[in-house]
This record gives sequence, structure tokens and C-alpha cells, in this order.
Amino acid sequence: MEPAASPYGFNLPGEAGFSVALALALDIYVHMTYNICMKKRINMYLEAEDRQMIAFLRKRYGLDSEASTVRFLIRKAAKEEGYVPGEKSEHRENRSTG
Repeated sequence: MEPAASPYGFNLPGEAGFSVALALALDIYVHMTYNICMKKRINMYLEAEDRQMIAFLRKRYGLDSEASTVRFLIRKAAKEEGYVPGEKSEHRENRSTG
């Protein structure tokens, strides 16, 4: 008995076909979730003075962490500069280390 042709190209019979399809579906889901939904980590080198300013502003605004302080201040500055969420802007990834 020939297995029915799948519209997705899976023609493996029984459990083998199901396992391949499930693995592919999970792989697609994981990649989509990571690339679309999850927060991304960024690493920055900060001077001692930068850290002191972050600590000062963290205390002033009553924020929980350094990361939440940086996020808050980025959003605050963007809003003051007229940033519109979803609006396309020029972006060049800076790969310099200096």
C-alpha cells in the first residue's frame, strides 16, 4: 500500500513520516518564536562613570535593575525625539570595538 502524498512533501509511511513532520514543525516553531518574539541580548562596554549615572537614574526613577533603567531611558529619549513605534528608520549595525 502506497502512502498518500502529502502537500508538504512528506511521503514517509506511519510513525516515521509523523516523526519527521513533527520535528520539522517544532523546528519551525522554535525558530519563529526566537526570531520574532523573544528579546535579544546586547552587550555594551561601559565606563565607571556610565555605571554611576545608571545607578543614579535607577534610584531616581525607582527602577528594579540596571537593564530596566537602560530600557526605560532609551524609550524616554526616543519618545522625546518623536520616535513612532513601527516606523522604519535607517540602521547600520556598528561592529567597532573601540
